[in-house]
Amino acid sequence: MILSLASKSQSRQQLLRDAHIPFEVIEHNSDENIDPAGKTLKELVIAIAEDKMKTVEMTGTMESPSFILTCDSLVQTHKCKTFLGKPRDMEHAREILKIVGQGPIDVESGCCLEKRVFDGTAWVTEKKMSWATGAVVEMIPDESVIEEYFTATPGALHACGASTIEGFGTRFLKSTNGSYTAIIGLPIFELCEALREIGFK
Repeated sequence: MILSLASKSQSRQQLLRDAHIPFEVIEHNSDENIDPAGKTLKELVIAIAEDKMKTVEMTGTMESPSFILTCDSLVQTHKCKTFLGKPRDMEHAREILKIVGQGPIDVESGCCLEKRVFDGTAWVTEKKMSWATGAVVEMIPDESVIEEYFTATPGALHACGASTIEGFGTRFLKSTNGSYTAIIGLPIFELCEALREIGFK
């Protein structure tokens, strides 16, 4: 069996490789524009992951049953409760990183997993699971090497909070409390449990 990952995130793909979970990369068409009003961080990342799932189109080459995974990650500051997603550009990334350095942040990764079967005429969702896993992270960016950080870590421009805890980003990481893989973008332990429950072998 192959997991169909609707994400271009290199970090998520590497986590799946490291966990020896066979996968292919597919597309979703969500604009990820979900109203955050009244939602907790967990509720918001799950809502975005589920919205991505709704936009995944099945292709003629996909086998039945198919197992599809969508994900989303966001940051929320403890200080002002602001939601932080991916930066718009380099200037925005610098601004976000300053906010991240002001105190502890919550990082949540939401996942939506579906098992779809072809009934002879159409694809039908047989089972769906959604969850979010996170951690409290404290990062203290060193302003003297911020430009070097962005040069050495281009993926930071595509990461929530403009932050990575891998590579150069390890220099800024003071502490974590929670799921390490959720911080990177895909909670692997919880995913493996969900895959077993949904019938992925």
